[in-house]
Amino acid sequence: HSPVLDWLRVTPVRALAFHRIAGWTSLWYSILHGYLHLRHLMDVRNPMRVRSPLQQFKLLLIPESMSKCIITQTPWSVLWNYQTPYPGTDEEADQCWLALVNSTGMVSCIAFALLAVTSLPYFRRNFYTLFYIVHIPMAWLMLFNAIWHYPTCALILIPNIVYYISLNVPVWTDQLVRSWEAGKGDANEPKGALVEANLLEGGSIELIFAAAPWGLRHESSYARLSCPDASCVSHPFSTFTRDELVATESEALESRPSSTVSILLRSKGPFAESMKKVLFPSREPGDSLDIDNERQARQACPEMQLDSYYAGTVGWVDRAIEIHDEILIVAGGVGIAPFLHFLPALRKRIHVAVEDSSSESHRVGPRTIHLHWYCREVDLASYVERKYLLPHVRDAWEGDPACRGRLKIHLHLTSLKPSFEAHDGENKILANAYDTGSVKKRTFDTATRPVGDAWFMQSLGLRLILPGFLMAAGTAVHWWWYGSFVVADQFRRNNLVIRSHGIIFSLVLAIIVSVLAELVLRRSKTDARGYRSLRGADLEQKEDQGRNESVEMTPGGRVDHKKTATAPTTNESIFCGVPIKSTDGSSSDDSLEIDDISDGEMNADETTDGILKVTGGRPPIEAIIEDIVKAKHPGVYSCGARSLIEAVEGSIRLKRSDCAMYNEDSEM
Repeated sequence: HSPVLDWLRVTPVRALAFHRIAGWTSLWYSILHGYLHLRHLMDVRNPMRVRSPLQQFKLLLIPESMSKCIITQTPWSVLWNYQTPYPGTDEEADQCWLALVNSTGMVSCIAFALLAVTSLPYFRRNFYTLFYIVHIPMAWLMLFNAIWHYPTCALILIPNIVYYISLNVPVWTDQLVRSWEAGKGDANEPKGALVEANLLEGGSIELIFAAAPWGLRHESSYARLSCPDASCVSHPFSTFTRDELVATESEALESRPSSTVSILLRSKGPFAESMKKVLFPSREPGDSLDIDNERQARQACPEMQLDSYYAGTVGWVDRAIEIHDEILIVAGGVGIAPFLHFLPALRKRIHVAVEDSSSESHRVGPRTIHLHWYCREVDLASYVERKYLLPHVRDAWEGDPACRGRLKIHLHLTSLKPSFEAHDGENKILANAYDTGSVKKRTFDTATRPVGDAWFMQSLGLRLILPGFLMAAGTAVHWWWYGSFVVADQFRRNNLVIRSHGIIFSLVLAIIVSVLAELVLRRSKTDARGYRSLRGADLEQKEDQGRNESVEMTPGGRVDHKKTATAPTTNESIFCGVPIKSTDGSSSDDSLEIDDISDGEMNADETTDGILKVTGGRPPIEAIIEDIVKAKHPGVYSCGARSLIEAVEGSIRLKRSDCAMYNEDSEM
């Protein structure tokens, strides 16, 4: 939420890349500093080699009398201009002080090393919860001990910590107040904004949340998902809006706030497995339910919330319109999610730019956008294709003369064998891609608290004033404390712990000011953040309307929307664990029969022939980049597994050194 990052047009993910580089550089310098310092003291403090190296090393790190040494580190007596003296000789006091200084430096270095090891990509991706619980405490342990180690470290590090506190405490305060408000409400109401949860056949999950009626600050965003029943830490996921994807041409051009925001969870991983157990507890068909009625069902709904929005991408759409004549989009698995937000935004910009263009012959924006989506799970690919991509291509891109023919989608089902028969092979693969929607669906048919940005992020003035005040006030307090006490002769060589008081003062100040600002803002805008009714049944009704609307392509290329009377599809719907009656009046259970799709039922794909192609296996990289390397001003946008992205980008750089690369890290 840093205004500085917004001003520099840098996303938090790119800032984290700089953070990693700076962190690893600092770690190696810290290790080198510690080794040279201890090596020097080993020689100076033991010139005649009276003590063995191990004895001398122990003497440098551990006080001879720990209890006497600790009592000199009184944290608050300094306010009365008093320092507890060491109860012993001057030589013992000197050894105590030296051991404290060296041991804090050693602890800081060890904590730094643990922090670095647990932040490696493999560890962070496969053990995210452990990474988070180790990373944050180790970071604070490292910083506090570094500040205790040497007074100048306090002068350098504390302003950085104050900057972190100033931008994060208001967000934490907003989340805590939201949780408190939810807790004091009706016990029968859900404690989050979750509207619908869909578990796909392959194990992937789509979560749909109610969204607050204000626009996002960024063209693409991610949010942190918190579910205490599944994980003790929050996890970041890219967000997209269903309303933007399924809107018709005229609806898509209207600047209406979205009513929902969605995220996709991959099928594998500890967090995904925990979410499945929380949302869809396994039951054998025919088992009796423990939930008796609707009220008890609501109480069984898990507490789940998305926090404030964070910038996923900055300037992607602008560069696509102003610079590139050809675009290659590479997505892997659930890495398609940010592009489900990017594509509608790009289409709107192209339409507006074409309308504003003075010359009708001048083609604005990229001539062709090739989207290559690698997906192992056939059911995830089929679900996203049928529910989002196909409606968006038909109604938005092909329905708009300014965008018609620009977007080409290539879906690569990597778990299937390669198909060498162009159109016949594609139809066979599509026929095997089950169009079953979701295996299990939970809809929360009740009022919810919508997902929205933190209060202070809704206004540019507040975004600058609140963090700016906390930063300025915290730095001023730290400077006063540092000059008055930390470097004072009476305490400089006697008290370590008073050096970190600036952090405590800044944290307390940030909490008090953030709580007061939160209360004032909520009192003045009670209607903007209250309950809003969004029912899962409303979403189902929209989907039924979309299924009942067929699309025909006229010879001239125009899209003709016609209403057709189709039978309602039977889809299992579970209200907080209670099966809802299906369309034929029978009750659904957890088992759902899956029917294959015949070639004759592929009308949607036939209307987009040449626009959306589905193949099995992994195509050669050269085939994917063939068009982009020939472009005059190419651009490559990607999100997916690092191995896939590096392979594509490496192959392009061998042929074109001037190709612009834009990557959203899906393994953050």
